[in-house]
Amino acid sequence: MRLKIKALLCVTMIVAGLIMDPAAQLKESCLAPAVDRGTMPSYATASEISYLGLQSCMSANFDATPLNRLLPSFLLAEAWPLGQAIEASIAMTREANTDPGVKKFAERRLGFELSGLSLYWDQRSNPPGYYSTIATMFDPPGAKYYDDNAWLGLVMVELYNIYGQKWMLDRAAEILDFDMFGAVGTTTYAKPGGVFWTQAPGNFYRASVSTAGAVQLALEMYRVTNNSEYLKFAIAAYDWVSKYLKGPEGLYHDGLNEDGSISPVYYSYNQGLMVADGALLFEATGNHQHLSDAEVLAATALDYFAAGTRLIDEDPIFMAIFFRDLMLLDAVGGHSNYRPLMELYAHDLWKNLNSMGMLIHKGSPSRLSQAAVVQVFADLSRPAADFLPRCFAADS
Repeated sequence: MRLKIKALLCVTMIVAGLIMDPAAQLKESCLAPAVDRGTMPSYATASEISYLGLQSCMSANFDATPLNRLLPSFLLAEAWPLGQAIEASIAMTREANTDPGVKKFAERRLGFELSGLSLYWDQRSNPPGYYSTIATMFDPPGAKYYDDNAWLGLVMVELYNIYGQKWMLDRAAEILDFDMFGAVGTTTYAKPGGVFWTQAPGNFYRASVSTAGAVQLALEMYRVTNNSEYLKFAIAAYDWVSKYLKGPEGLYHDGLNEDGSISPVYYSYNQGLMVADGALLFEATGNHQHLSDAEVLAATALDYFAAGTRLIDEDPIFMAIFFRDLMLLDAVGGHSNYRPLMELYAHDLWKNLNSMGMLIHKGSPSRLSQAAVVQVFADLSRPAADFLPRCFAADS
């Protein structure tokens, strides 16, 4: 009887999705090619336009099956894009020049997105952590990724620094425990140390992003809690990346394979993470060498990604994270000449938005790339000093 009811419910949802199709009217507009939008407005206005496009088009589920089209869009997202969409909502709530109506809308969306994110949390595992995707009636939940969890941990620390709600700090601490667990067993491999990329069976890749991301989370948590174990972990993990993943150009490779061989790719967000880590280590330890290393890396990375087509070839979210971390360096007293390249990049993004404010630069719109667009515009509308509260709100 239950199977019959479930089958009838599925058929009803499919038929309803085919008939009602709430995304039909949006689909054509959201997928339309880029248009000439004229002179770029203020960065605050550009962030509003792209944010409203993100919420309109990514909430429509127009790429979903009829069965899934009636579900909330977060149920079809991976944790990493959802986390960056949350970052976009946070940015819109914090940007001083945001239209009050848009800001209020972003606050509502933030609550909704956080509720959705809770469905990805696996409390039963030891240690608990976020799945990459939630379970459905057809598929199990996706594997847990240490880098995904680090990004989400940074979101939680940021939220705690804004709202001061204890559950946010508690969740960030649980995530950091999960990421520190990702270092367990790495000492048995060539070039021992680091943090694994994922818990997916058979994958023993140790990535810059998972290791340096865990370092940033540990340092931000250290600043809030003064837990010396967090600082100890951060120093060891940072030193490992510096020792084994730094290339001859002064930039950081993507990671190490199981046999200790390097994956020789330079991604902008890995450079940004190490810049931020160096800046935060300077704040935590007073060691000026960390600040100097961060400044040198920032300058080297800016030159590297300004050359040729590297800037536009990078995934937008990689560049958004890279620029934000350089702003953090400036906020803690370092120096990076990030703004000219960041503004050039922002203008390129603006030229590739369609009438809905969606980025069509690299094929179809995506939640991850659109969240990046919002973040770049919103971050440019804020002075670098605004990034201090994210890390040091405990002193305010």
